[in-house]
Amino acid sequence: MTDLLSGLIAHGIVGREDLPVPKIVFLYAATVVLVVSFVALAFLWPRPRLEAPEDRVLFRVPRVVGVLCGLVGVAIFAIVVWAGFAGVQTTQANLAPIFIYVLFWVGIPVLSVLFGDVFRAFNPWRAIGRAAGWTAK
Repeated sequence: MTDLLSGLIAHGIVGREDLPVPKIVFLYAATVVLVVSFVALAFLWPRPRLEAPEDRVLFRVPRVVGVLCGLVGVAIFAIVVWAGFAGVQTTQANLAPIFIYVLFWVGIPVLSVLFGDVFRAFNPWRAIGRAAGWTAK
């Protein structure tokens, strides 16, 4: 049980497991928050609202730019995965954690606010899927 709790507790006062409340209170509070949030979501959002987004196209990007952005996304994805497996196994010296936590989780939302949905252009899974669809034709 202690091993399970050590993964759940992400923030503390001094150390990782230094919480100002007993662990059992933490577990009960986390359970209540999770259940209440899903019950509230079920009652306050009874019908889907995000299935058909209304896109407002300001300009069209040429297809070759989309393909190049997809290739860049696949290349960056491959480099990050390679760095995670074969790179230096210290967090400060490895590219993968720095890219994921800093550039991806912080940079993509900021770029999306400034320029729109930039992840869609560089999404490696979308690029691989489009390439597979193109080769299947």
